[in-house]
Amino acid sequence: MENPMMYAPLSLFLNRPPEDEAMLRKFLEAGANPDTPDEDGYSPLHTLSIQTETDKTRIFARLLVEHKANVNSTNNFNETPLHIAIHEDNEGMVDILLESGASINFPDMSGTTQMDIALLKRSHHPGIFEAISKQLILYYHCGYSVNLSHLKEVLNSETSRTFNKRCEEEIQQLKSRRVGESTLTYYDILVSSTHEAARFLFNINILVSLQEFDKGESIFGPLLMKKINEALEGFHRLQIGILAVKKIFPFLPDICIDKFVEYLDFDDFSKLHECVSSRSQIVQ
Repeated sequence: MENPMMYAPLSLFLNRPPEDEAMLRKFLEAGANPDTPDEDGYSPLHTLSIQTETDKTRIFARLLVEHKANVNSTNNFNETPLHIAIHEDNEGMVDILLESGASINFPDMSGTTQMDIALLKRSHHPGIFEAISKQLILYYHCGYSVNLSHLKEVLNSETSRTFNKRCEEEIQQLKSRRVGESTLTYYDILVSSTHEAARFLFNINILVSLQEFDKGESIFGPLLMKKINEALEGFHRLQIGILAVKKIFPFLPDICIDKFVEYLDFDDFSKLHECVSSRSQIVQ
């Protein structure tokens, strides 16, 4: 039976005072979809990005992100919440979206990316430009695909060059900093895919060390923490998938199961788990 809370109109809360946080939290915890769009495709995060920045918008935005709202959801014009936040000079929302992994190189319907808008508005709102520029530099050092012409333009700024230098120094530290007693480094975690990072966690020493990770004052701390949390969630899904494989193929050697883990993605394992659950219900 479908949960009616999945389709709760969360937009009703977005124009209410911040003390309604408790009610919004109850809806989300009951299963309300944090990405339910309106008729124009605007998700709650889009709507908050349009509004004037207040304590309320920050509280509600963090609550939505906490409940897995998609920071890269798109409206009918292919705009993400970050497109909107930059257009509206909503610096608080820009910061929250960037902290949560928002893309800065995603084109809207006209082909304009978030970085394009930030470059156009750099003199009007230098704070937003600096935040987006730093994220571009961080993504570059993490091995993400970035627009190199944007990077070149950003590095014309003395502030950006100084930040880039700090990033280079910290990357060298991460390359030499090992995870627990393993040969894996924190740089390996930073640049790995979520699936690769989840597979690393089958090493108990790595698992324990990453669970105790403290982002501290590290420039890459927030991105590392995000990757570790995603890896932990992925590791849990892999474990469920492995149990499903063992139920379907009880005599399969461990080496074959290792290959399942290596080549199947999280969605594949979820489908296997659903298959096993369905078979169990039929048998019962």
